[in-house]
Amino acid sequence: MSAAQILAYGQISQNDNTTRYFAIGGAVDTTSESATEADRQITIREAGVFSNLFFRVLTNTCSTTTVLTFRVNGAGSALTLNITSDATGEFEDITHTVSVSAGDEVCHQLVIPTEAGTNTLTASLLAVVFTATSGTATVLSQPEALGYSQASTTRYMSLVAFNAGTTEAAAQWSVTQDFIGKNLFVYVSANARTTNTTIKTRKNTADGAVSVTYGNVETGIKEDTSNSDTLALDDEYCLAITTSTGTETITVQARALTVTSSSGAFPLIGTGMAGAYTVPGPTPAEYTHCGKLDAASGTEADAQLLSRITCSLKHLTVDVSANTLVLVGLDVISRIGGGNGNQAVSFSAAETGVKSDLVNTDALTAGSARYCIGLATASVSGSATIRSLGLVGQSVIAAQSRRLVLNQSVSRASLH
Repeated sequence: MSAAQILAYGQISQNDNTTRYFAIGGAVDTTSESATEADRQITIREAGVFSNLFFRVLTNTCSTTTVLTFRVNGAGSALTLNITSDATGEFEDITHTVSVSAGDEVCHQLVIPTEAGTNTLTASLLAVVFTATSGTATVLSQPEALGYSQASTTRYMSLVAFNAGTTEAAAQWSVTQDFIGKNLFVYVSANARTTNTTIKTRKNTADGAVSVTYGNVETGIKEDTSNSDTLALDDEYCLAITTSTGTETITVQARALTVTSSSGAFPLIGTGMAGAYTVPGPTPAEYTHCGKLDAASGTEADAQLLSRITCSLKHLTVDVSANTLVLVGLDVISRIGGGNGNQAVSFSAAETGVKSDLVNTDALTAGSARYCIGLATASVSGSATIRSLGLVGQSVIAAQSRRLVLNQSVSRASLH
């Protein structure tokens, strides 16, 4: 067994006098929260231990103490942290752990007590470490209510965001490591459709082996715990929802898929909440993390996660779908401890496609390495559109095949 990082990155903004629930991973913004716990609970199908709760607070005018708690089966656990009056920065619980069994339901709860006036807390990163009893298991979730009313339509979704659209390439995760996708979880809170609706995996533009189907006005939780998809280098993977005839609405509150590895690997995936993130020229330096890429900030600390796993970070992969940058292109670089890491991917002016750095790695030491991803372009005009971005954490180094690595001609002085 080995540890996997599960993170939610994006834009959290909560006023006082609120209790809100969040799924344990994925792209997050103000649409990702819910006042109803059942909307954000994910059923865990791999027994193991959760630990190292992490929360990055950007601004805070709440004079009361805000409490973030990891919840199991509708009850608070020992894994919790307090954000005191007006406090900002990093908050962690590195003391407590929570054991879970297959079938347990988990989520995060954020409670901000009442006080005079309107006061707000904003945050960018919410993370937890999961150590499965067997192998390595990463829960990738899509925490946002979304209604579908189109007749006889297939829409595609990233594994970490509800960016449902009719272009499959915009939702695909470019796989760089052997994994298994399994344990599809779906929660439907309302359904007026009288025909079937199917949520399924997609592998290399064909239906995968994992799916659930909601029939006439069916609601509630459905899972496929029997089937799985074997993933390998160069596979493209995502989810899809297919409706039959009729224009009634089905409301999906949450979806999740478990990605497992026998070699100690765990995926980190980022995408734009609406399907892409556009980097305008010029951008001297912006910083983001895997999750909601369009939460990028000019302040590096806003995107940094303090690793509590000693591992190698590898396989920086970037999908650029449009590029109107002039003369010079886009540099994407791993950032470790406030400096440039070893991994880099570079797109020249007007260049598009998927590129990976499968040669270089970055070593992360638990408790001392803060990491994120840096973006920069010196172009005086135009922009580059990033559809997805990924990394792989490797607790146990395993030999594997490599795809052709594109030439990386990145100016390391471009990010500071």
